[in-house]
Order: sequence, then C-alpha cells, then structure tokens
Amino acid sequence: MLRDSFPCNVGTLERAARFVAGFFLLFVFPGDAAAGSSGFILSFLGGLGVLSGAVGYCPIYAFLKIDTSGKKEEGGRGREGPSKG
Repeated sequence: MLRDSFPCNVGTLERAARFVAGFFLLFVFPGDAAAGSSGFILSFLGGLGVLSGAVGYCPIYAFLKIDTSGKKEEGGRGREGPSKG
C-alpha cells in the first residue's frame, strides 16, 4: 500500500552508504563537534540519510526522475533513461 506511493528509487549500495553516513551525522558527529543550529542541521541531514537509506526512497530523486535502483519501470524507463524505439 505505502510501497505504491513511494517506490524504491535508490540502489542497494547507495542505500547502505546513505544509512552509514546518516548514522554518523545523526549520532556520532554532532555529539562531538557541533552545537546549536549547526548541530540541528547535521542531525536533520543525518536523519534524512538514515530514513532514505532504510526505506530506499529519495524524494529529490523522484522529482528529478532519477532511479538508481536498477529496476525497470513500466513504459521502458529505468536506469538508462527513456527507451529508444
């Protein structure tokens, strides 16, 4: 049901990288180095990274029609762009 609204558009390796980087921004880095508004911004960006890595959906990719998941979409579109034919 929810998967139909937010299809996976992020590849497996990228999901792992987003999750790890988001984890560090969210939990490790702000506690050591940042305070105030910079800590809030780093935590927010880390939360976005963890969430998009866990779910596999990136709203910016959806807006720009980018799909790194490697799955073919209906209509001949996938990772390589529009079909020529």
